[in-house]
Amino acid sequence: MNRTMMKKMAAVVFAAGLAIGAGGTASAQVGGQYCNPNGATTTIVQGSWRYYYTCSSHKWVFVKACPIGGGRCVF
Repeated sequence: MNRTMMKKMAAVVFAAGLAIGAGGTASAQVGGQYCNPNGATTTIVQGSWRYYYTCSSHKWVFVKACPIGGGRCVF
C-alpha cells in the first residue's frame, strides 16, 4: 500500500473518530438518526466512502468505512 493511500485512510479514521467523539451523549445522532434501540445499524455515504455505525449503549459506534467503488475497508 502506498503512502498516499495510507494517509487518506488515516484521515478518514481520524475524521470518523472526531464525529463520534463530538456526539457522545445519549441522544447522539448519526445522519439525523437517534441511537435507539441498541443493536440498530446505520450507513452514511459521504464523498466516495460509506461509513457503517451500530448502536451500543445508546451511542453510535463506528464499525468501518469502505470505499464505494470497492477496495479495502478501514476498521
